[in-house]
Amino acid sequence: MALATDSIQKWMFWKRRRHLVTFLAFLGFINVYTLRVNMSIAIVAMNSPYNVTMDNGTVVEGQDFNWDSKTRGVILSSFFYGYLFTQILGGWLGARLGGSRVFGVGIAVTALLTLLIPLVANISFSLLVAIRVIEGIFEDTNEEEQNDNAGKVLSEASKYTW
Repeated sequence: MALATDSIQKWMFWKRRRHLVTFLAFLGFINVYTLRVNMSIAIVAMNSPYNVTMDNGTVVEGQDFNWDSKTRGVILSSFFYGYLFTQILGGWLGARLGGSRVFGVGIAVTALLTLLIPLVANISFSLLVAIRVIEGIFEDTNEEEQNDNAGKVLSEASKYTW
C-alpha cells in the first residue's frame, strides 16, 4: 500500500516546493512585465482622437491628451531612469530584508502608482514623469529578489538536476 501512495505523491507536482516557487515566480514576473508595459499600450489610446456625438446630433472630435512623440517618449522612458539606479540597491535590500518581502513591496507600490496614472496624467505632466520614475525604482528590485528566493528555497542538488 505504501508503493501506491508513493506513486501518487510522485505525480503531484505542486507538492514539490521547487515547482511551486518556480510557478509563483512565473506569476510574479507576468505581473511585473504587465506593469512595465501597460503605459506603452495605454499611451496610444490616450492620444488617439475620437468622435463624440452630442444630444443634438452634433459630432465633435475629442482627444484626451495632445502629446507629441517627444513628450510620449519622455513619459515612456522615464520609467527606465528609475529602473537604472536601483539594481545594486535591490540586491542589497533583498539580502537584508528577504527577497519575498522586497519583491512583494516592489510589485505592490508599482501597482498602486499605476492605478494613480490616469488621475496624475490629468493633473501634471511633470508629476506623471515623477510617478513613472518612482515605478521604475520599485520595480527594478524584482529580478534580484527572485534569484535570491530561488537560491534559498532550492536545494543544492535540485539546482543542477531539476
